[in-house]
Amino acid sequence: MLKRLSHLIFLLVVCGTIVEAKSIATQRSEKMGVGMNLSYLDNYWLGKKENRFADFFDPIEFEKRKPMLDEIAKHGFRTVRIPVCFSAWVSFEKPYRWTLPEGLKAVDDLVKRALDNGLIVIIDLHHTELDGSVPGAASTERIKWIWSEVAKRYKNSDPEKVFFELRNEPHDIEAEVWRNQADELIKTIREIAPKHTLVVGFHDWNSRKALIDSKPFSDKNIIYTFHYYDPFLFTHQGATWSAEGLAEAKSIPFPLPEKVKLKKPPIVKGNWVDGLYKTYSADSKKEKMVSDLEAAKNWSKKHDVPIFLGEFGSFGKHIAIEDRCRHAKLIYSALGRLKIPNAWWEWDAGFSMFEKGTGRIAACMKDAVSSYESSRPDGWSLTWSDEFNGKKNSAIDKSRWTARIGGKGWGNQEYQYYTDSIRNAYQNGRGSLVIKAIKEDLAPEFKCWYGKCKYTSARLVTKDNFEQKHGRFEARIKVPAGAGMWAAFWMLGNNFDEVGWAKCGEIDIMENIGREPQKVYGTIHGPGYEGAKGIGKSFSHRSKAKFSESFHVYAIEWEKGEIRWYVDGEHYQTRNPSDLPNNTNWVYEHPFFILLNLAVGGRWPKDPNKSTKFPAEMLVDYVRVYERVGG
Repeated sequence: MLKRLSHLIFLLVVCGTIVEAKSIATQRSEKMGVGMNLSYLDNYWLGKKENRFADFFDPIEFEKRKPMLDEIAKHGFRTVRIPVCFSAWVSFEKPYRWTLPEGLKAVDDLVKRALDNGLIVIIDLHHTELDGSVPGAASTERIKWIWSEVAKRYKNSDPEKVFFELRNEPHDIEAEVWRNQADELIKTIREIAPKHTLVVGFHDWNSRKALIDSKPFSDKNIIYTFHYYDPFLFTHQGATWSAEGLAEAKSIPFPLPEKVKLKKPPIVKGNWVDGLYKTYSADSKKEKMVSDLEAAKNWSKKHDVPIFLGEFGSFGKHIAIEDRCRHAKLIYSALGRLKIPNAWWEWDAGFSMFEKGTGRIAACMKDAVSSYESSRPDGWSLTWSDEFNGKKNSAIDKSRWTARIGGKGWGNQEYQYYTDSIRNAYQNGRGSLVIKAIKEDLAPEFKCWYGKCKYTSARLVTKDNFEQKHGRFEARIKVPAGAGMWAAFWMLGNNFDEVGWAKCGEIDIMENIGREPQKVYGTIHGPGYEGAKGIGKSFSHRSKAKFSESFHVYAIEWEKGEIRWYVDGEHYQTRNPSDLPNNTNWVYEHPFFILLNLAVGGRWPKDPNKSTKFPAEMLVDYVRVYERVGG
């Protein structure tokens, strides 16, 4: 017993500092990542009837939303916030009762569909005042009854996956009045569902300032939420439901270019929107917005509680998609660096990420979302990178990369001839490297192991330019689709020329073959465990989406005696010397160099077929290498 206790104390003490265990709420918040609000339900619940849908239910509306949950998961979102106006289905007189049980069943179905997709679910009590109840303390008893019923309904759900948000955007209510009401609601829920995490915001519409000006509640299993729609003039231009002047605002760019002066509609003169115009230049600056989010994170650190950005976004009616994407990417990048989980408002209505008229998320919005996972990781310092920010159709940076040449099969009976041509490897002017596999009728001098070559592609290496022992190696990549494609981001030991493969060691950070579009592989190869005997594991997309559909961040963290693999920040395997076969060596304690390539065919990916489209492109947004801070 004493030995076990001593061992526990040893584990909790690092360099003389006691390491406190993370709270349950913090642990759960770390799994939330990027999220999405299931759109338009808030308006649907209320409806257009004078009685505010107290007797209305349309099953078709809910059936439409079930596949939306599938799509949300497919696009890599981890959390869904479901706004529910339970109060629309509750009597106003005591004893309170449900007036529309069918609505509750519909919510059950949505929650189940979300959970089936592997999503974390936030059940959000939306629009408590709009049902006719009195704001403030007078509505407390009715809302307590609602939460007691909802807690009973979901008390047996997985507390790791189902969270309760007490009330959306409390407003027209004093801070202390809302705090007292929230205390009552927390107590009510805890008597029924003691293990479920609660999501709680503060007064003034869940504003960031209200968060910073408030103190946490005594309950330890709470994630604190805030909403951020700054700069409001940009995000709400064209909004007819807000203040006078916003409906008339349009084509306001983000950020405001130097020497550009906005034209104000006359109607705003003298109201608070007038002030938004005056401060827009400062409000739209990156430094101001990042500072806002850092202040929220500092509050979180000060009180040692987790936070969640429950709503942010921009109304797309009058805004160019490029401006919306710039705004989104700035926020997602900051949230990723600060490790703040979040939920975009909203999936498919006015604030959606869709390109107008397509019903599909805009490519630049996908890019913005993925920047959340690609922000600088804590504990690491950048040592080398290539951001591929060259001009359109420009060559690779030869101070960083060298192109390998040849069609000898590369040990795998691959079909392509690797060239140093700009046709096969170039920068696209939009921040990415393109490695292009082309099917073509080549001249006789292009000889492959099987005869005259049929394909060209590129294989880029940092050998003789950059190598590093240990660290975090990551790249943001969009792999190509199609049978016979083989995209890879990997490393070889810098003693390759002296000892050969596999004594030099090989670390495959990411490999994807076209016939397995929903998997990527991470593997190590060394003497006695090379080729088909390599040691590794595959990672499957949670939502069964194809990796070729969007960019993903692939990384390893390599330290003495251990290598860890990640996809979009999710750790999926660790390897160390204990994983090796008997009488083999761990050959990963010397510098390695980086390789990027796109192969065609081979023993593993097999041949292209009639459905394979050429040219095929592997896009690389960046490659970054870090070393551990402090060595």
